[in-house]
Amino acid sequence: MADELVFYTNPMSRGRIVRWMLEEVGQPYRTEILDYATTLKGPAYLAINPMGKIPALTHGRQVITECAAICAYLADAFPQAGLAPPPGDPQRAAYYRWLFFAAGPVEAATSNKAAGFEAPPERARMMGYVPTRRPWIPWRRRSPTGTWPGVVSAPRTSTSGRS
Repeated sequence: MADELVFYTNPMSRGRIVRWMLEEVGQPYRTEILDYATTLKGPAYLAINPMGKIPALTHGRQVITECAAICAYLADAFPQAGLAPPPGDPQRAAYYRWLFFAAGPVEAATSNKAAGFEAPPERARMMGYVPTRRPWIPWRRRSPTGTWPGVVSAPRTSTSGRS
């Protein structure tokens, strides 16, 4: 099938994000489960993603890697699913903001928390999870910088009072 969607993943990876998006899109797709010890670094998969990372998606001859890129691609490739504001819509800016916030600071904070890593207080600002406190921006006043609580509270506190 020329436009077949093929999803490359491992159940213990960030691929769960992409699987969720694929289900939301509602298009048929095939899943290829890769093993970290063997097939992930094998020549067949490296021909798809030379970095040997998952998840990846092929759509016909297109190869898309990185969770946020795959999600954005799927939303644009299947606009009938209504998962993103259309290009040119003013809400597209907020869509990009939160899509990449999830892929950047949230993913980094989640990985560090799972690994038991916590930045020393004098280096917390370097982590980039939550920008430096600025008293004139309410959510930055309440959220500690460079911490898991700061990251997970940012969307809630920065959008409170909005519909």
